[in-house]
Amino acid sequence: MTDRQKMAQGPSSPVFTREIVRRIIDGFFGDTEAMLRELEEAGFDRDAVVKHVRALGLTKQLLRQHNINPQQLSVRTCIGCEREFLSQGSHNRFCDACRPRS
Repeated sequence: MTDRQKMAQGPSSPVFTREIVRRIIDGFFGDTEAMLRELEEAGFDRDAVVKHVRALGLTKQLLRQHNINPQQLSVRTCIGCEREFLSQGSHNRFCDACRPRS
């Protein structure tokens, strides 16, 4: 997580660690409501979780379109801009905006 992301969350907000994001990914493709309740109990704001999901580009349409198994997804930090993005493996090191075009 970049310093900019930490500052945007505010001083008292829980931090979206990689473990939390993994839980979000699993919950998004499983029991979304249970995942949201669990994170609310841990101190996360529901709207902040939804906003974080959107910022990562996590959609069910994405998975259907590209036939992606949710277990293959992880969150990585882009080596171009240092923003977090959904990666399909260690070969993905750039986010879509920074990925060099051939």
